[in-house]
Amino acid sequence: MIDNQTVHQKYPLPHPDNLLQNDVTRISDAITSIDGDIWQQNELQKLQQLKMAEKFRRLRINTLLEQPLLMV
Repeated sequence: MIDNQTVHQKYPLPHPDNLLQNDVTRISDAITSIDGDIWQQNELQKLQQLKMAEKFRRLRINTLLEQPLLMV
């Protein structure tokens, strides 16, 4: 079996010389890995958005009060 992989994430790739039953499993593994990576990126993005929203909320409060009461 030829073990082709993507350059950056090392996802398994099919190869014409491999048996189809082997490549089906490799493709399934690749899709599962890609799904997990996308989910993780989405979760990180949500967390960053929440942190940024909290930072702007504190900045607005400080501006309204005209005092730096909350750490930004």
